[in-house]
Amino acid sequence: MELLWQQLIAQSFAEVVAVLCSLLYVHFAARQQLLCWPFALASTALYTWIFWETSLFFQSVLNAWYLLMAVYGWLTWRKMDQTEPNQIQRWGLTRNIEVMLGLFWVSVLLFQIVQFLSSEAILFLDVAIAVYSAFVTYMLTQKILENWLYWFFINSFTAWLCFQQELFLTTLLFLIYVVFSVKGYLHWRLEDRAVN
Repeated sequence: MELLWQQLIAQSFAEVVAVLCSLLYVHFAARQQLLCWPFALASTALYTWIFWETSLFFQSVLNAWYLLMAVYGWLTWRKMDQTEPNQIQRWGLTRNIEVMLGLFWVSVLLFQIVQFLSSEAILFLDVAIAVYSAFVTYMLTQKILENWLYWFFINSFTAWLCFQQELFLTTLLFLIYVVFSVKGYLHWRLEDRAVN
């Protein structure tokens, strides 16, 4: 336990701030509160740099994408709050299967294109997490209920990836995200049932 505590203390100040902003982001997103998006902007700006510095290039590019999606999400949710507050959408099983398969093949194709960038065994996972996360972030901006189910798995794999890169505080963050994925799904499902 003491070793874990020493490793957590050794993490950078930027990572600590990024983790705190990330937790606030997902907390407010699970509650469908517009306040989530400024915290998304702050955390993703920091993580773009952190992941670049630790050679997780696709995670860095993904976080740059998150910056754009945070602005888009902020504007979209603001508009939705004015016209259709708490309007949650659902996708059927067929559409979700199509999305999962499509994203898998995009990941395979992108991996084939970029595998020369690194000899790291984790490159495919880095690519797949980036591809799935980029699309699922869009799902979140559209308030699609199933986004939380995707996040459960994405966050689980990302926790393992960060652990492999010795980003221990960020590993802990993604393990907390796994719990928030369940919490977000249950909260949104309850709100959807209350409205419909």
